[in-house]
Amino acid sequence: MSTDKGYIKLYRDIRDHWVWSEKPFSRGQAWIDLLMMANHEEKTISYDGHPMKVGRGQKVTSLKQLADRWGWSRAKVRRFFDDLESEQMLTTKRNARGTTVTVVNYGFYQDVRNTKRNTGETLTKRSRNTDGHKQGTIEGTKEGIKNKAAYGEYVDDEPITAEEIEEGGWGFE
Repeated sequence: MSTDKGYIKLYRDIRDHWVWSEKPFSRGQAWIDLLMMANHEEKTISYDGHPMKVGRGQKVTSLKQLADRWGWSRAKVRRFFDDLESEQMLTTKRNARGTTVTVVNYGFYQDVRNTKRNTGETLTKRSRNTDGHKQGTIEGTKEGIKNKAAYGEYVDDEPITAEEIEEGGWGFE
């Protein structure tokens, strides 16, 4: 099995580890940091003393905050954002309170893939232990498996088919 496809679990607390703290950040490290900072659900936050509604896949911040966080200049952060926007990886919207960064296709990378395929029937998923060995099967409703998979409790071994991509719902519309 090739290791250059698929995804890995990467817990946000890696940012507390010494391997993450070295500055300046690389561009790849800054991109992963943006992904980890993005909201996993819509919520209202307090930013600069004001309530702000922030959507899923978004982060409200400032160029200065990111420059300090990554060990970069504000100009370098701005150029990095320009590059990511030109690649259609994120969008930015600046206002008097800060910059709202929106990760393009956040849901495509973070959503449970099998929710499009199944419409409420009982699902069976293979689970794996931390060594990657199969542990057996787990059954449940679509909603139950969706919720558990959202928190990394299941591994989806089924690839997305071309037909499913054409049907929509996978970020390619």
